[in-house]
Amino acid sequence: MKPNSKVSFKQILWLMDEKCKIAWSDLSPKENKVLNANMFCHSEVYGFIGTVCPNCGTQRIHYGSCNTSGCLECGIVRKEKWLDKQ
Repeated sequence: MKPNSKVSFKQILWLMDEKCKIAWSDLSPKENKVLNANMFCHSEVYGFIGTVCPNCGTQRIHYGSCNTSGCLECGIVRKEKWLDKQ
């Protein structure tokens, strides 16, 4: 990684997992769920939909989200929607 490049929480979790810095067995079920959601959100783990542009034929894959409130990607969206309703 470059010195001034941005690093996401997901990347930090993956690096920690690769270096065995996460003691998965010491985590509560809820902590385990939140860490897994953050690691695998918007990946093939949560499914995907393939689309094809009718004009140019470009194919794209759209990965599913975990929709967990503890996820930094999904939780923010859910929180903003909840705040809008208040």
